[in-house]
Amino acid sequence: MYVAFGDLDTTAGKALEAELSNTKFVECNTAVWADQLQLFREAEKLAPNNRVQYVIANAGICPADEVFHYGT
Repeated sequence: MYVAFGDLDTTAGKALEAELSNTKFVECNTAVWADQLQLFREAEKLAPNNRVQYVIANAGICPADEVFHYGT
């Protein structure tokens, strides 16, 4: 499996890319169409068949969610 991912946080993105194999980080602002296109182009290059098979669109910042908060 190959994964391309984008974010505005270049430092964290590059660190994650270095930590995980078969990944590609692309600096991306999802509010900018050209950035989104660049992310998809990089994803195509990464894939062995030059095709994007799945997309998980998950942009945004959320506050802590009580449903998934476990512990004390």
